[in-house]
Amino acid sequence: MNVVRFLRWLGQRNWPVHLYAHPEHVMFKHAQQESIAVRPIRINSRRGSLAAAWQLRQQIRRDRLKALTVHQSSDLPVAVLARQLAGRSFNIIFSQHMHLADKRDPLHTWQFNQLAAWATPVQWLADRVLEKTRIDPAKVRVVPRGIELDRFTNRRPPRNRAREKLELPSDAYIAG
Repeated sequence: MNVVRFLRWLGQRNWPVHLYAHPEHVMFKHAQQESIAVRPIRINSRRGSLAAAWQLRQQIRRDRLKALTVHQSSDLPVAVLARQLAGRSFNIIFSQHMHLADKRDPLHTWQFNQLAAWATPVQWLADRVLEKTRIDPAKVRVVPRGIELDRFTNRRPPRNRAREKLELPSDAYIAG
């Protein structure tokens, strides 16, 4: 659901955003509820990847997309194939969310080097990407995930109300 929150955040800042996802995926439904433009793409990794890539290519052309961010590694083959079918008219950024296994084989090497960038949230994951893949190191970027500070700063009750709620004396010195 972080993807939907991120798309909502981008949309609030007037960035044009679209979510390409399977129409039965929970993220698709949540994006619709958030009034995010959604595009149905049926990806079946066992068969039909070419059809899904062609469908994705068509949607990307209609939306005049310049960059596609992929959040699941299982979707990378279809995204890379769609980019090839589109004459490399858009960039792909992979947003890493978790650890990865050894991916130094020729197919993954080719696939990862089709990316414009590989975004990872922390340096130790970036180090792991460089250790477990043959991607061009210049493409790996550490992009820390942010948090919405308003969720924490604007909800703090006044001191006297907090002390009442926690059943603490109003005049005692408290350290925590």
